[in-house]
Amino acid sequence: MLDFTFGPSPTAQKSKSFDGFCSVFQILHAILSRQQGQNTTLRRRETCQMPTYCNDGGTRDWFAVQVWSGHEHLSARHLSQRGYEVFLPSYRERRRWSDRIKVVEQALFSGYVFCRLVPEIFGKIITARGVIRIVGDGTGPLAIPTHEIEAIQRIVAARLSTEPWDIPQVGQRVRIEFGPLRGVEGVVLMVKNQQRLVVSVSLLQRAVAVEIDASWFSFQPAPMPTAGALPAR
Repeated sequence: MLDFTFGPSPTAQKSKSFDGFCSVFQILHAILSRQQGQNTTLRRRETCQMPTYCNDGGTRDWFAVQVWSGHEHLSARHLSQRGYEVFLPSYRERRRWSDRIKVVEQALFSGYVFCRLVPEIFGKIITARGVIRIVGDGTGPLAIPTHEIEAIQRIVAARLSTEPWDIPQVGQRVRIEFGPLRGVEGVVLMVKNQQRLVVSVSLLQRAVAVEIDASWFSFQPAPMPTAGALPAR
């Protein structure tokens, strides 16, 4: 019996369809491989653009970076993503709403975050989102004494009851001898029958107060007058 069917046989059609599918698959595989290569190259570039001074072993000081008030956490996150060492001390505050009481986390120094920097990258900091300036005087940014930052870090790490405070004009200077804040110095005040240690950041003229036990501290002697200085009247 003769076969008068014209065109490719079913077997040939299946083979052709399979070859076409393989060609499409190869094209898609090539496109995906190329995109993955571009993404890898982009990640490498981004890694190279990250600041390298964080691990260079150079001398870095703490500076106060002024940011938009209320956006401290957002600015701190952007600075951290750029590779900077950031310290944002915060505390929990209870706020009463019409139907409930909500606990929110607030910056201890409203409008400021602290960043450990080298002078060479001051210009890059102010380009970060929400950053206004680095606190200083007419000559440039001013570093914050390391012991002041370390005292705030100790207070935050201790998770004691803490809140923003004005720099005290009077008060007895003490040194913490016991407890989680051992070695920290500040001014002790009595507030609502509770001893509070006030620790200041002199550059910002701001302070924080933390509740302490009266048995933790010892009074510090008053500083001796310098040679040639007259006693205060």
